[in-house]
Amino acid sequence: FISNSDLKIAFNEINKLILDFKPNQKYYDLSEFIDDFSPLILNAPFLYKLNNLLHSDNLSLESLELHIQYPGSEAIPPHQDNFYHNIDDNLGLKILIPFEKLSFNNGGLIFIDVKQGFPVLKHSPSSVESFSSYISSEMFDFDNCPKTTYFYEEGDISYHFLNTPHFSQGNQTSHGSAFIVFRMHSPLSVKNTYFEKI
Repeated sequence: FISNSDLKIAFNEINKLILDFKPNQKYYDLSEFIDDFSPLILNAPFLYKLNNLLHSDNLSLESLELHIQYPGSEAIPPHQDNFYHNIDDNLGLKILIPFEKLSFNNGGLIFIDVKQGFPVLKHSPSSVESFSSYISSEMFDFDNCPKTTYFYEEGDISYHFLNTPHFSQGNQTSHGSAFIVFRMHSPLSVKNTYFEKI
């Protein structure tokens, strides 16, 4: 959980930053500003849990993304982040922090329930903006597998390992939503070039 005051400060600062970007984007890479926002994670009381998950007390924040789901935004196709990042042994995860209430109805993510260590599946080219690749239904039966999704209040967070398949149904409401995502690595993580061949 993150305090509403810290969240409001971060939201205001990010709104200032994106004024310099192309308007109406849905995805912003804010990694160059990651040091400004790292206290949201590195000073948080839940950090010890992340340390335990990634087997280290010296975790690093590798990237920061802003996702905006405008009303009517199209679905995010099923994918695994590790298809892009190539980190071995699930020694990386992503932390999602919404700026307002978030659920599967307004662009929240839906996670496939898999065990830690689930392999990176073959991805195919995608035509969805900001998501170049996806997992086809021929490769994995998403309709008939257990899933988890969350109903976030302001200040809630969630995390998922980089191998966790996930997707969204897009924003089916009349109000926009926004969330930031930090990528965190263990110092034990090693880039696995095998994934690049899938």
